[in-house]
Order: sequence, then C-alpha cells, then structure tokens
Amino acid sequence: MPQPNIIVLHVACGYEARARHIESMMQRHGLEFEYMLRGDIPQVTPQVLDKYFCDSFGGANAYTSCSYKHLLACERIVAQNWSGAVIMEDDAVLFTRFGTLLPQALRQLDTACPGPAILSLEDTRLRFVPHSRRRKGQLVYPGDRDRLAGCYYINRAGAQAVLDFARSHKLDRPIDTFHRLMLDSGLLNYWWMQPAIATQGSFTGLFPSSLSTRYSRLMTPLVWRLKLGYRKLLYRLR
Repeated sequence: MPQPNIIVLHVACGYEARARHIESMMQRHGLEFEYMLRGDIPQVTPQVLDKYFCDSFGGANAYTSCSYKHLLACERIVAQNWSGAVIMEDDAVLFTRFGTLLPQALRQLDTACPGPAILSLEDTRLRFVPHSRRRKGQLVYPGDRDRLAGCYYINRAGAQAVLDFARSHKLDRPIDTFHRLMLDSGLLNYWWMQPAIATQGSFTGLFPSSLSTRYSRLMTPLVWRLKLGYRKLLYRLR
C-alpha cells in the first residue's frame, strides 16, 4: 500500500518551532505531507460559524479555529476523492514504527470497516486495547470512545459523514468529543490502533499546549508520563 495522504494542521505565524519539528520528523521518516494553513482565527468568519458551529462555541477563537482546520482537512479529502488521509496536529510525535505499521493497519481497516471510519493512532488519551483482546498480527480494534484528535486516519466516507453531521447538527464541542458524539449516534465507526504509533508533544512537554482544556491542565508532562506507564501496565493485565 502506498503512503497515505498526510495533512498537518498548522498556524503559520507564531508556531515556527512546530513547523521545524514537523518538517524534520517527516524527513526522518521519509514521509510526504501537506500543511493545512487555512482556518486561522481571522478566517473563522460569521459565514463559517453559521455553517459549522453553534453559538455556544463562543465565536471565532482558538477552539473554533482548531475544529475548523479539522473540518477543512475533511473537505480536502472529499474534494480530492482520496481514499482517506492521516490528519495530525502540528505537535504530533510519530513513533519509530509509524511508517511500517500504518500501511498494515490501513489494510486491516479497509477489510474490517468499509463504512465511515476513524482510526486513532495516538496514545495521548491513555486508552489501550486490553491484553486479553489483542491478537497476534492484529493492529486495528473497535474503540468504544474517542482518543483525542492529535493524530488519526479518517477514510473518505468518514470525512463526508463528519462534514454532513457538522452542517446539520453544528459543533457545540471540540472535534474529538464531536467524533465521540457521532460514535454514540451510530454515524461513525471508531477504531483504535494497537500499538499506538503517535503521541502529542503538548503532553510530553515538547511544546506548550496551544489549547487549554481541563484534561491538558491536569496532565503535566511528568504526571502524563507516570500515568502512561501505569495505564500500559494496567491494560496489559486486563
């Protein structure tokens, strides 16, 4: 399987260190990618807000901008008629086996789920497949909830489903929990990759978080690393 399309969500002005990180990392992995530079706060116009967001989201701000960039990435997948794409935020950190394991996982995803699907690639949310459910050679497992939206693969049917639901329902929450709402509504199949092949540098301490959430405020880099080790052990015993 050829390398999937990769879209990196990025704010060009003021986040140059993240761009250097992404470009260096992609070069090391031998991966091609494109930036999604559209959707910065000034581009979250009243028309965009009316199209995709509820008033409760609070107008044009960092949260609507981040979610809008995810939606713009979905628009690109659909417009280009791609089979899907990896969508990642610009603090994503790819693990060593990203390039070798991802193509295998996507083949398994295509077989397991021809419908609208997201495959979570990251460990940031500290949720893993219990050891008792893991099977040798199997990389893709049904997930029962979201695992954040720092690095995931979405197929074309999934991208179209997200856009359709965003237009009809309107976003009243961040994009990761919006994915969870679609999962709970039976509109999107959510899958976890095991092992995870990416994480978010905002949690490891590589970068300060550009979005302050309750989860990120509680997870200092040291606390996150300690919990990561504990949760991996916990899921291994399940």
